[in-house]
Amino acid sequence: MTDTFKVLGQFTSGTTGSLQTLYTVPAATSTTISSIAVCNQNNSTIAFSVTVRSVAGANADLYLYGGSVAGGVELSGPNTFIATLGITLATGDIIKVQTDTTNTTFHLFGVEVT
Repeated sequence: MTDTFKVLGQFTSGTTGSLQTLYTVPAATSTTISSIAVCNQNNSTIAFSVTVRSVAGANADLYLYGGSVAGGVELSGPNTFIATLGITLATGDIIKVQTDTTNTTFHLFGVEVT
């Protein structure tokens, strides 16, 4: 088995309100998410959400942070939210993000095991 420490995904919102895929675990791979950073590049407060979709579980977007854009985590701007996670994912699992404004950057860090 090979461990690859890496930036798993980066996304800057150009659209608002809909879930966008940040990362999908590749075939024959398991992943441990070490942390996620959300950077509000605006001068006003934004709301964001992060979901996990497990293909082995409910196969639905289950909220990790927030509950929708309307019920998302508020982040004043300009400011950064960083969470240390330790979440394990299997092949095909997906991390999605959403925000209520543009110019919000998401960064996902972790380890892929192949």
